[in-house]
Amino acid sequence: MTSAMPGVPAACREWRENWPIVFTALLGNLLLSMPVLSMGAFMAPLEHRFGWSRAESAIGVSLYALVGAVTSPLIGVMLDKWGARRMVLPGIVLTGLIFALFATSNGSVAYWILLWLALSAANQLMITMVWSAAVSDVFIAGRGLALAVTFCGNGLAA
Repeated sequence: MTSAMPGVPAACREWRENWPIVFTALLGNLLLSMPVLSMGAFMAPLEHRFGWSRAESAIGVSLYALVGAVTSPLIGVMLDKWGARRMVLPGIVLTGLIFALFATSNGSVAYWILLWLALSAANQLMITMVWSAAVSDVFIAGRGLALAVTFCGNGLAA
C-alpha cells in the first residue's frame, strides 16, 4: 500500500514534526481576520454610543483594506528579506496591544481613524501571505493540506 502512495510517509513525517506551525498559522489567520469580520456586530453600538453615522463607524474597514493594498508589495519584500518568524512575532504583539486600545475609544472620529490605521499597519506583519510562507517553508509533501488548515483560521473568524 505504501509503494502505491510514495508521498504518504513524507507527508506524515512533515505533519508529525511541524503541526505546531500549522496550528499557530491557523490561530494567526483567525486573529488577523477578527477585527474586520466582527465589525458588523459593533456598528449599531458605536452609532448609539458616540452618535456616529454608519460611514464614521465603518471607515476603519475601508482604511484596513486601503493599507493592505498599499503595503502588500512592501510586506512581500520584508518577508523575503527577514522571513516569517521575524515578522509575525512583533505583528502579533502589536496587533494585540493596538486591538486593546480600541477600548479607549472616546467618540473622536480622528482617534478612531488613528486606531484603525495602527491596527492595519500591525496586521500587515502577519497577513495570510506571511503565514502561508511559514507553512510552505516546512511542508512539501503535505503542503496542500497544511495550507488548507492554515486558511481555516479565516473561516473560523467568520
